[in-house]
Amino acid sequence: MGNEMQFGRTRQDACGLAGYMALYAATGDEGHQRLAERMLQNAVTGEEMHPAWARLLFADVDKWKETIEQVAQRELPAPARLEEAFDTLPFRMAYEMKLNRMAWVNRVAEDFRSLHQRLFDEKSGLHCAAEGEAYCAESTGWFLMALVDCIDICDQQLYEHWRCLVDIFRTTLRGMLRSGKVEGAELQLAYCILKAVRMGLIDSERYLARGLELAQAEHHGLDVGIPYMLAAEKALAGRCGA
Repeated sequence: MGNEMQFGRTRQDACGLAGYMALYAATGDEGHQRLAERMLQNAVTGEEMHPAWARLLFADVDKWKETIEQVAQRELPAPARLEEAFDTLPFRMAYEMKLNRMAWVNRVAEDFRSLHQRLFDEKSGLHCAAEGEAYCAESTGWFLMALVDCIDICDQQLYEHWRCLVDIFRTTLRGMLRSGKVEGAELQLAYCILKAVRMGLIDSERYLARGLELAQAEHHGLDVGIPYMLAAEKALAGRCGA
């Protein structure tokens, strides 16, 4: 599976940048803002920038519109693996909502639906990482992160598509928690739970304590970005300083 993306960037790099931006939004600490801006300025051009990075440019659409359009004009294949949803679908959702007049939101929803239908096992309540492969907690964690971020971006007035994503998110989250097979994805799950509680997607009384418990997990070797996103969610929830 791996965490490496094309162009030498990693999903965790994108998470680190997203975390700095979210921490600035949550705390007003200009140090986070300066660091995020410096990372973006040093990033590669739109012809090479990975969509997982490029979706963060929507924080300042006017400044980065040319680069965003360059990424959008490239062919972005539909994800074949669970974790690949994080690489492209939040960018595509942001592009539809911000710049493309929501013309093809249905395509983003359909990519999530297709992954879910092909890889979900009704008996176990879990997803395979890809066709012909076994369940992988980390892969499912990336899938959940892509879902909750796209739900956040999507206008709830597009109810059919918004509800499709919410239903898949809830089904996936319940399956992981019921199975207890969360090792390697604890921080991903914590982020998704805290964000989903904040957004009103899941019940606080039922899920919040579990999310906070998962947030206490030790950082794994590749967890260089998700802790920042998680810290921002904690700050937004008003449960700790960041």
